[in-house]
Amino acid sequence: MTMHFRQICLNLFCHGIVIACCIAPSHAQDTNWVGTVDTNFFNDANWDNTAPDTVNEFGFIDSTDVNQVAIIDAGTGSVSLDGMNLGDFAGGGNVIQNGGELNFDAFTTTKLGGNGPNPSTWIMNGSAVILYDGPLDGAGGGYGFDGGGTDFDVGNGASLATLELHDTATLRIADDLKISDNGTAAGATGPVKFPKGRGIKRPSRSRTTAP
Repeated sequence: MTMHFRQICLNLFCHGIVIACCIAPSHAQDTNWVGTVDTNFFNDANWDNTAPDTVNEFGFIDSTDVNQVAIIDAGTGSVSLDGMNLGDFAGGGNVIQNGGELNFDAFTTTKLGGNGPNPSTWIMNGSAVILYDGPLDGAGGGYGFDGGGTDFDVGNGASLATLELHDTATLRIADDLKISDNGTAAGATGPVKFPKGRGIKRPSRSRTTAP
């Protein structure tokens, strides 16, 4: 088991400075996408340590050899996991979520794109849902509630990161959604494609706008 550690984070958000400082060992078990059987995200045979489908598992899709897209079927139900990391080191990672509800425990930071040489994408279609760090908890059904977990990083490095929400797909997050933050590989923040769409919701006092 690989132990992850939360980073000391200094985030500048819409209404001020949010400082999160905590260091704690993660309970997550790493599992890496190999994609040698098919495109099914939840096929255990496509991972080196079973598919990430419990809060104790953290998934990596990061390879220069495997370009196969991992697909989450429209008929997928509610699944919990710790988090995901796409394209942060050696290559890139691509996920198409055509449905289902993914509950990210967020004990470890989820990263979309990083220092790998290839682009990384997460595309949400249909009625796909991501609930990140318990956004429905707390008073008022989650609104105004700051989750106790880590952030969701999109574009944390030199490689291109794309997060797309189509149809009625929804991302709800109780922590910071960080875009093009802290990139270091090219001495600049990571490039990001963040298409305007419906369903980007952050239950806090900050606000996301699009032209």
